[in-house]
Amino acid sequence: MQQEYDINKVNPLLARERKGVSFDVSKMTNLLDGGIEKTKAKQRASEIVYADEVLRDRTVQYMRREENMAHEWKRVARAIQISRKHDLTPEEEHQLMYYVGSNSGFSSTHSSMFAPTLANQTNDEQRKKWLPLARDYKIMGTYAQTEIGHGSNVRGLETIATYDKESQEFIINSPTKTSIKWWPGGLGKLANHAVVYAQLVIAEKNYGVHGFIVQIRDLEKHKPLPGVTVGDIGPKLGFASVDNGYLKLDNVRIPRDQMLARYSSVDADGTYHKPIHAKIGYGTMMFVRTHIVYNASDYLARGVTIAIRYSAIRTQFPPKGQPQKTHLEIPVLDYQTQQYRLLPLLATAYAFHFVGDYMMGLYNKLQQGIKKNDLSLLPLAHAATAGLKAITTETTANGIEECRKCCGGHGYSHLSGLPELFASYVPNCTYEGENVLLLLQTAGFIIKKVQSNKFMPEVNHEQSAARLDVSDLDSITNSYARRAKLDALHTAQGLNKLTKDTNNDYNKAWENSTVNLVRMSRSFLMYVIVHQFSQAVKEIKEDDLKKVMDKLCRLYALYNMDKECGEFDGLNIHEVRSSLQQLLKELRSDAVGLVDAFNFPDFLLRSALGRFDGNAYDHMIDEAMKQGLNTKEGDEYMRNAFSEYVKPLQQLKSKL
Repeated sequence: MQQEYDINKVNPLLARERKGVSFDVSKMTNLLDGGIEKTKAKQRASEIVYADEVLRDRTVQYMRREENMAHEWKRVARAIQISRKHDLTPEEEHQLMYYVGSNSGFSSTHSSMFAPTLANQTNDEQRKKWLPLARDYKIMGTYAQTEIGHGSNVRGLETIATYDKESQEFIINSPTKTSIKWWPGGLGKLANHAVVYAQLVIAEKNYGVHGFIVQIRDLEKHKPLPGVTVGDIGPKLGFASVDNGYLKLDNVRIPRDQMLARYSSVDADGTYHKPIHAKIGYGTMMFVRTHIVYNASDYLARGVTIAIRYSAIRTQFPPKGQPQKTHLEIPVLDYQTQQYRLLPLLATAYAFHFVGDYMMGLYNKLQQGIKKNDLSLLPLAHAATAGLKAITTETTANGIEECRKCCGGHGYSHLSGLPELFASYVPNCTYEGENVLLLLQTAGFIIKKVQSNKFMPEVNHEQSAARLDVSDLDSITNSYARRAKLDALHTAQGLNKLTKDTNNDYNKAWENSTVNLVRMSRSFLMYVIVHQFSQAVKEIKEDDLKKVMDKLCRLYALYNMDKECGEFDGLNIHEVRSSLQQLLKELRSDAVGLVDAFNFPDFLLRSALGRFDGNAYDHMIDEAMKQGLNTKEGDEYMRNAFSEYVKPLQQLKSKL
């Protein structure tokens, strides 16, 4: 996929790394993509982006924020036009939008939340009317759930939708300062419609939170409608091109048929029909969390790709005992400490890829079941999306930051691509549920399973723990399973005892057990990740891929086992650490090949340090010379500033 380098100008150190790889990189790419046809789709999408100047242009670091947003809108609009003009397959179109608009208001909310909500939460008649409008961009939408005073506590939302039986309309109102919608992407300047979540009130009775389709701007002049106060909330840590917004509604009326009515509805006379399950209306949140889990690997892999490629060409210090000569300096990736910081993160990116596949499969099975009124998978899917969203986002955000630090001082520069990558990813730790609260939701699922004797029944916790075989994936996975089972049983027992000690006040006991409950959830979720990774390894048919993936899986599991060694039975920590060091040594020569297999084009990484050709310093110098302060206009502006502010200081007499 790499169109942006001259094969004759690849850094010799990186070329040497690629010659030493033990497996077929292209086959690994096909494995990660889900088959050669999907790899071809990515290739075609990449070629389209690279060939188009508008799509390829992401030089936004020196733009004002309004210029940045407009520039991204231009790029996404251009991609939509191209996808309609060319005979792209759905997969090619998906990849094109991924390469072009991963951080824009178009894809961040309209395509990833608003349209899916219309697809999954509307009845047949509503879907027929609204979904084509959204998919053809005739309306632009956002997902307005979070309020300035309420985020994770969805049941506490204050926006009110009161049904008026006489007019057969809902009156949507923001009654308090804390009820103002705050944070929805695309709301500030882009959207003209919103799915607004509000408390449904009929004849002064509250029926809980429901979704409503609300037009907020005129379709011709794009100005706010009467009763609508809307705008952008201002700059954030990242996402400069996304217009996260605020929305205040003053008695805005909408027709009765604009309440999302697939699972619950209101008749003309005000009769309310409740959903078959209380949480089924939160389907969009579950959909988004599933995709967050699925995408975690992608972001961590980008950070690891940059850091490993740079570590392979960044030479520092000669071998011990050798004279200080530049040509004798060694790549920092040869240092065991650098390997220990980066290779487990590489293994984590692969682990998250396969757990993302698992989560997507589970979500799709749930959706198939819902169509048949089978909700048996809903509790597991809710618990898994919540908990895995928490684990993967926290690990990925911390991992990207570690990659930045592994690049030394250059990692601090925007030219490395890592500051922007971190800033654009770290909000995942908070939106769609704060991570600690999500882990507690997973804990609730586990405790219920334990209380009904249905938690991991296949694990016999009463047997003595078998001695861990650090070379065997089954042995390692079983060790994680046993820890999860025992942790759940002990936590449940402690919760029961605390309940009795507080006069059967279960809620108080729960609040006083939350640290243990979060730890219990982590134990279970780590087992899920290790299990899914090991299962994926077993299904690989090519021997060279299977061999290196087995090492990666063991590295991931043993690295995390080492960090939490006190929680595992039958563990010889010295064997674990010895095996870890051996795995680092064995995977060292495959590190560049393993990041190459992710197949990121340079225009996506946007990193001088992580470019495929490895000529980091050439690209850093070129990019620095092109930045705004070094243009003719920028230089003139700063010389004038020097003359106005600094030069007069030189005329002052010293006090000395």
